[in-house]
Amino acid sequence: MPLLSDYLECVWVSEAEIPSNIADYRFMNVLLDDDLKLIEVKAEAQSITNQGIRVSLADSGCQVSCRAVKRRPSADNITAELMHNSALFRGRLADFHAVSFSVAVVRDANQPFFWLNASDKLHVVLKSGSDIIYAGECLIVRQTVDERKRILVLQPLRKNVPRFSPKSSRCHRYQPVPSPIVSFQHPLTHRSVHLRVDEISGAGFSVHEYYDSSVLIPGLVLPAMRIEIVHNAAITCKGQVIHSSIIADNEERLTVKSGIGYLDMKMKDQTLLSNYLARIEDSRTHTCGRVDLDALWQLFFESGFIYPEKYAGISRQRDQFKETYRKLYVNNPDICRHFTYQDKGELVGHIAMIHVYEKTWLFHHMAATAHGLKAGLAVLSQGAWHVNACYLQNGTPMDYLLAYYRQENRTPRRLFGGFKEKLNNPDGCTIDPMAFAHLSKTDLPADTMLRFLQLKDAKVIPARSSDIAELEAFYTHVSGGLMLRALDLTVDTFQADTLSNAYANCGFSRTRSVFSLIIRGRLHAIMALTSTDIGMNLSNVTDCIKIFAIEHDELDTLLLSAALAQVSHLVHHDEITVMTFPVEFAIKKRLPMEKIYNTWVLCLAEGAQAFLRHIDEIVPPHND
Repeated sequence: MPLLSDYLECVWVSEAEIPSNIADYRFMNVLLDDDLKLIEVKAEAQSITNQGIRVSLADSGCQVSCRAVKRRPSADNITAELMHNSALFRGRLADFHAVSFSVAVVRDANQPFFWLNASDKLHVVLKSGSDIIYAGECLIVRQTVDERKRILVLQPLRKNVPRFSPKSSRCHRYQPVPSPIVSFQHPLTHRSVHLRVDEISGAGFSVHEYYDSSVLIPGLVLPAMRIEIVHNAAITCKGQVIHSSIIADNEERLTVKSGIGYLDMKMKDQTLLSNYLARIEDSRTHTCGRVDLDALWQLFFESGFIYPEKYAGISRQRDQFKETYRKLYVNNPDICRHFTYQDKGELVGHIAMIHVYEKTWLFHHMAATAHGLKAGLAVLSQGAWHVNACYLQNGTPMDYLLAYYRQENRTPRRLFGGFKEKLNNPDGCTIDPMAFAHLSKTDLPADTMLRFLQLKDAKVIPARSSDIAELEAFYTHVSGGLMLRALDLTVDTFQADTLSNAYANCGFSRTRSVFSLIIRGRLHAIMALTSTDIGMNLSNVTDCIKIFAIEHDELDTLLLSAALAQVSHLVHHDEITVMTFPVEFAIKKRLPMEKIYNTWVLCLAEGAQAFLRHIDEIVPPHND
């Protein structure tokens, strides 16, 4: 309350900690903490009791010291854990600034304070409730001497705390005008902080503070940030302070530059950020922007992406295709992305991504007009950089990229096949050809085919772990690639199906089942069935049955057709798309085959950076 007289009355914060002989203590003076200054005021004690103290104040005071950095009191719920040579000390954060912080530690009977060696490093963890908001190595700068409770002043040792392995292809940094504003509740003080963003990229951003009032510590986790890029358009995410450095410039006050990396971001916020950055790079590029569907179909026709045979299949269910594309391109669900290039009002380039397996996204529907080849490469580059910014974030299920292309198509052969040859690393990128065909359900009468299977002592059953293990051994022998991992066909992943719920939440349908074809007690083939809304992929590679033939001698077209008939009821369309591996088996057995698709898989952990360099070498710089 305001001081309205010459007397100051104070009560103790905790009466339980007041010694019983408090009246025997001698009062010295009053010290006022005024941010960077410590002011001493002479005073005379009138009374000292167990409840508080009453003093008479002098008319003036004097400054007795000056801090270089403002110290801030901590919020009440910030706990601290200090680990030193297998000993654990617990306490509470008292105050902090960007250079050091103070922790109040209560002595444990089994761990005396002399175990804390001031010359050794401590590992310090600060928590808000159960959430870790800081962890790092610190030195004890100084400490109070008390056998029951001590105040330790700790100095963090690291000014650079890389969260991820360094990337050779770093996200492009931009200095937008006007600058975005980042706002967050500081996790240590619970006070609001608002800072101007100086540089921003798909991986993080940087801010500046005055050194004497800075609040960002390298390693500090910021659980809920809001980055306002324009009025009423903001990105929310979780981040961490990665580095801080003092900047000496011509201003009277030193400044600190801090870099903050994104840790987690919802899909819609990733899309908003990606579109914002893409527009800065080239105003003609868009991420999940509004698309005129008639213009999109026109682009597909003009580019040759939809040819007469493909259109014949589409036209029979044209209304269903239109509804699927309305939901994909108007509603912008979390399971897909689209990247477009629009020049002077015309849509001239397009590529899309769709979440097809638990941690796999498919690049598909790449199209560009005859005079817009550069636009096609530009949207591919945009998509690749979007992946580079997102795949390491905690909430993004993205370990693999998948693409299907025909060997005779020059552009994808150069982009995808050329990269695989250049990388020459089966842990990073592989290609597996698969035979592709369409079958009609009317050609697969289930009852007749079931009797045929029974005559051959064959049956179709849900796949077992032992069957998938045998498939993995077979695939390792004939290919050694990444396809089974990307398609969720390993022992650890073949039963996973959380993605179907994600589709349902976005208004789409998806079902997935894996079956084994057993002949006389032995595994002969695995059939992996995925059924989605019609038109999710115009070649139906997302809505098909993939056959992996393991024992080739007894398998033939009739046996496989009989096996397909037993699961065809799970496909919601009249026509079934079938892809068969290995392609040599399909050729040898003369299975129905319309074309051969190369199945290209990129492991992002191993090959993402090399793929970005490959794309940048191909894509020419844009000119406005």
